[in-house]
Amino acid sequence: MKKRVWILALILALVLSGCSAKETEDLHPEWAGTAFRYANIVAVGEDPEGFTLAVNNDVLAPVGLNYVTWVTGEEKDFINSDGKEVKIYDAQLYFLVVDCNTPERAKSDVEEFVSIEAKNYEVGEIKTIQVGDQEYQKLVLLSGKEGNPYGRGIACFGSREEFAFSIELMCTADYDGDLNAILQGFLENIEFGI
Repeated sequence: MKKRVWILALILALVLSGCSAKETEDLHPEWAGTAFRYANIVAVGEDPEGFTLAVNNDVLAPVGLNYVTWVTGEEKDFINSDGKEVKIYDAQLYFLVVDCNTPERAKSDVEEFVSIEAKNYEVGEIKTIQVGDQEYQKLVLLSGKEGNPYGRGIACFGSREEFAFSIELMCTADYDGDLNAILQGFLENIEFGI
């Protein structure tokens, strides 16, 4: 699936660009038991409504990356554009946290996220939104490129200090969930420690 290849390519590019994790003491013990946590930087209090945590890939946390996926719906087989069988769901919510070492680099990564998304999807409206004290670039994704099982979605990208965030809610054509409400609920459920 091109989406996974894109994510792996992004991760490698960020690793090679000098992003790294910060080693710190636990400043947020109240975050214990949250659905997702990345050091003292960010936490997601609960799984998005109707979604189940599928992947919490913190293997790359020592180099400043953490990737989490929540899914909803039945697992289905799908043959991607590379001819490989992969598992897809009615909808997936991806959350990538990147330590970029500087605020300038984090802002640059957000611009790159937006650019890459525009290459992989027909993009509708792009606007800046504010959720609490966090600003995001929100893109409405109208259709995926050929071979992409997720035909529509919404993506939000933001930075905070030296961290960049990518949040993507992608779904199949027959998924009837309210993407705006799901994403808004997710964004409101994020707590920042920085």
